[in-house]
Amino acid sequence: MGAIAVEHLERFSKDQAVEDISTARGYRAVVAETGSRRVPRLRVVYPDGKMSVLSYSYLQEILYSNHQNLSLIFTSSVITLEGRNLWGLLDHLQTDRARILQCYDAARFPEAPGEGEPVILSIKRQSLREFTAGAGATAERAQQKELASPPD
Repeated sequence: MGAIAVEHLERFSKDQAVEDISTARGYRAVVAETGSRRVPRLRVVYPDGKMSVLSYSYLQEILYSNHQNLSLIFTSSVITLEGRNLWGLLDHLQTDRARILQCYDAARFPEAPGEGEPVILSIKRQSLREFTAGAGATAERAQQKELASPPD
């Protein structure tokens, strides 16, 4: 393997990925491109340090229910984020400019994120089938509860 290829691989190692977002500025939930440049892929750094790189071309929908929950629905999987002020991620995601998403880890980032800043506290990946089955089961439980409740 040539020196350039090795250098390229080293650049994207786990330590490098963490270093990309562990800057002197502290924790950032999202690393985004500035200007009008769109990125083809989104890197997701999970709490355990594992990563996945997903293509924006397979992103079908962004489901935003409140500032604490956001789901990225791809053709075969769903990435669910939980945290605070997640609305701050929407512009970057819907314009394909978010390059990296990561969880907050107090051990790596001793300084707490600023007030009003997006903070990702958990990231969960599910297959699309698991996600829709869970949503269907939740809707079914809500419907059963509604039917079991006496009318007012």
